[in-house]
Parts: sequence; structure tokens; C-alpha cells
Amino acid sequence: MSPVLRLSVDSKSFETPVPSTISEKYNSLTIVTKIHQQISLKNLMIMDGLSKWKAELKYRGLIARLTDQITEQDMEKLKYMLTPLIPEGKKESLDTVAKLFTFLEQVLFVEPNNLGNLEELFREMDKLTLCQMIRTFILVRDTRAVESFQEFAMKMSVKIDPFIPDSL
Repeated sequence: MSPVLRLSVDSKSFETPVPSTISEKYNSLTIVTKIHQQISLKNLMIMDGLSKWKAELKYRGLIARLTDQITEQDMEKLKYMLTPLIPEGKKESLDTVAKLFTFLEQVLFVEPNNLGNLEELFREMDKLTLCQMIRTFILVRDTRAVESFQEFAMKMSVKIDPFIPDSL
């Protein structure tokens, strides 16, 4: 009878036989550690995917709120300030705030994790309300990231119960 490993993760138990060639080469703790690392990595990848999706949604919400606050006059100021960044002949096609923000994202001037350039533009325009919206977004995002990591770390505490039959 080959050894069996029991592993409990988030109140779910897994049992897996350990082939004799492996059990001879590694001790049970090493095997369990490797299984735990694989489970942790898969959970981390799933959580990371969900986190990125949620972060993108929140970022899009911020951009939509900013777009609602920008007047036609503000947009013209922005386009003027961004003249070095906007190629010749492109200014005319950027006729809405949404198109302007899309362009800024395409040239990587604005990104979900890089809002400093946009905040600086608004500061130069004396649009402190918009700066505050960005600052609040960044603060909430970073606080949630820390809380999410702490929650993940607590969830991933795995109870390891290696079980090897006495017959070995």
C-alpha cells in the first residue's frame, strides 16, 4: 500500500496517493509543501485576476466621474497643455473628453496605476476638486489592496495533515 497524503484547505480535504518512487525520494512534508505551493499559486492567480478586473472597473468609474466634471472649456485647456503629446492632426479627432482620455491611455500618459500625470494637469488648471477625486481613489485603492492581501494571507493558512500508513 502506497502512502497517502491528506491536505485540508479552506475546510476541504484532499487525499492523494504518493507513488513509492516519490515517497522514497522526498519526505511527506516536502511533498505537502509542494502541493501547498501549487494550491497557493492557483488561488493567488485567481484572486489576482479578480482583483485586476475589479480594479479596472473602479478605474473606469473614476474616469467616468472625471469626464462628467470636465467642461468644454476645460477640455480645450487640456488639449492645449497636452500639445507636445498629441500628434499633428490628431487634436481635431479628440472632440470629446472620453476620446481624449482614451488617447491618453493609449500613449500610456494615464493608467490605472499611474494617475499622477492627470492629477498634475488638473492641479495646473486649478481643478482641485478633480485632484481630490484622484487622491481619494488612490487612497481607497491602496488601502483595499493592503486589506485584500491581509485577508488572502489569512485564508491561505493551510492545515497540513500528512498521513502515511503504518505499513511503511
